[in-house]
Amino acid sequence: MLQKRTNTVFNRYPGIFRTIQSHLRKKYGNDLNGRRLKILSFGCSSGEEALSIQSYFPDAQIYGCDRDKAALSRAQKTLRGDDIQIFLSTPEAITENGPFDIVFAMAV
Repeated sequence: MLQKRTNTVFNRYPGIFRTIQSHLRKKYGNDLNGRRLKILSFGCSSGEEALSIQSYFPDAQIYGCDRDKAALSRAQKTLRGDDIQIFLSTPEAITENGPFDIVFAMAV
């Protein structure tokens, strides 16, 4: 079933983002041992979640994908000027852009 409405806001899941951030700092140190994480916001909707992820992981390479072309259009406007890549969610596109260190699939 294709979700008919998308609804998201900036920093909707702060507890989850802080927990993952804390876990990674404990495992790799504050600078993540120089790693640049590759993170996917699966079902990114209009882009607010990708921006939230970027605020917790500012040095990461952030990607967002969604099946809803209208939502992706809104995401392009929301993310204009930000270093976040978005794409139409297909198995081929996910494979092409991956692999990812972290995949957030929130409320999809």
